[in-house]
Amino acid sequence: MAAMSVNHAVRAPAGLCHYVPVPPPPPRSCAADRCPGLLRPHHADDGALVRLRVPGGVLTSAMFAALRSVSDEFGDGRIHLTSRANAQLRSLPTGMDSHLPGRLFEVLRTAGFLPSPSHERVRNIVCSPLSGIAGGRADVRGLAGALDRALCAAPELADLPGRFLFGIDDGRGDVAKMGCDVLALAEAPGCARIIVGDLAGPAVPLHAAPGALVALARRFAAAADGHWRARELPLRGGELLDGPVTATLPDTPAPTMVYGALPGGALSVLAPMGVLTPEHGDALAAAAGTDGTLIITPWRGVVVVPQPAPPRGALARLAGTGLVTTNDSPWTRITACIGAPGCAKSAGDTHAAARAAASGPGPPGHVHVVGCSRACGAPHSPHTLLELGSKR
Repeated sequence: MAAMSVNHAVRAPAGLCHYVPVPPPPPRSCAADRCPGLLRPHHADDGALVRLRVPGGVLTSAMFAALRSVSDEFGDGRIHLTSRANAQLRSLPTGMDSHLPGRLFEVLRTAGFLPSPSHERVRNIVCSPLSGIAGGRADVRGLAGALDRALCAAPELADLPGRFLFGIDDGRGDVAKMGCDVLALAEAPGCARIIVGDLAGPAVPLHAAPGALVALARRFAAAADGHWRARELPLRGGELLDGPVTATLPDTPAPTMVYGALPGGALSVLAPMGVLTPEHGDALAAAAGTDGTLIITPWRGVVVVPQPAPPRGALARLAGTGLVTTNDSPWTRITACIGAPGCAKSAGDTHAAARAAASGPGPPGHVHVVGCSRACGAPHSPHTLLELGSKR
């Protein structure tokens, strides 16, 4: 669908929705950075919300168990997946001092969700989730962890904006389409092209990519002047690169995420509206095994890399809980913000509207359902916005 501009101030009559084709959201800068974290929860209508950074989306079985335990004991029982492959917990309690319960904090810290308190909200690293499993030009598994360690070891980067995004693409072009600020794009098994915004930089050995991205982040921190994103700089990020910049990323379609059985016993599923219920969690934990890995994807799904081998019928059990295991599901093109009652700004129940959209023909292409003009959680690619009517 061709991208179009839209005046988000136009509202539908109360109780109705309207479809508006929109491009990715415009850049926002020079304003307060309110991205939430474990140390700075957001206080929503349904309680406190924490966003836990998961570099590369990679969770051990123990980390996944910790998320489930905290959500079950303190929150709404669900794990909410984000478009940056992070995890959010909602409906959490806070004391009179607005702090989270000490036990909640300790469980998540011990599980590995807070390796550097000073860098908590800047560990935004996305990575091709199928790398080393199926497709791609290079196996980039491990690079997200190396980048995270290098980032946390740089004190001067602790104040990067929470919106600043690092990316590692194994050459298939999935992460390259996510609007990363600095990106390593694999061109061959041992080589990566460094990208700033939409501008192509030097080629580096693949193993040197994390260091190159951290160096660019340092340059951004020195040049930011209140901006959140590299594309917002006067030269759209060109000032971070050495020498004249002429090359830009080719405008090619992003590949489609694959759902179902994958090579080597891995399994790929999509969580409708990015929400993992307790039933989903039970099935995912059983499929992963005690030593398996679960990879959150930027499309609000999970890739299970089991260890040992997945039990017989694991994919069918995942499908039986309502997780999507085929690419022909309408949920592969329908997403939604949290909506009411979790958000005070929402004009209604966005999840109910999304379920209605999934049951009917709807417009072609991706549909994102929102409760207000902020359009939280909108996808990175062109999409159709379904905005609930005004509460007035």
